Amino acid sequence: MKKKLTPGLELAMLFCLLAAPVILSAQSVSSDVERMLKETGEKMITATLAGEYLTLVNYHTDDVVIMPDFRPAITGKKALEEQYKEDMKLGLKHHSFTGTVEKRWQHGDEVFERGTFGMAVSSKKDKRPAAYYGSYFQIWQKQSDGTFKISFIIWNLDFNPFEPH
Repeated sequence: MKKKLTPGLELAMLFCLLAAPVILSAQSVSSDVERMLKETGEKMITATLAGEYLTLVNYHTDDVVIMPDFRPAITGKKALEEQYKEDMKLGLKHHSFTGTVEKRWQHGDEVFERGTFGMAVSSKKDKRPAAYYGSYFQIWQKQSDGTFKISFIIWNLDFNPFEPH
């Protein structure tokens, strides 16, 4: 008698069959792409620390999806620009921002990246800087001019800011 698979197991097996070709064809990122992404990341950090949030919009694709902690997803460049304008009204200031890439791999015109970040921010309401750190995953999309822009990013804090430390 044949045992019937549970729907969850069937779904997991289907995912493996569909994802396997992508995973197997993923490759290391070339040194030129590594250099380009590093330079772009440095420009983004410089703009962040200078409070030039609207400049950051230019480093994202038109259909970018951003999934931050404790907020709804931000979909599209226009929504991202509106979020940055709101942050500027609140007086959001980054006192420090660092990131460490743990791994990058490429499949076609997309580069997948995961890493960690740390930052200290204040606002008009909370003048004393608060430190945050966590992990992120993002996808860079190659553009027709050869540059890369962020098409997807999700991050999480590595601690619960609502629990006493």
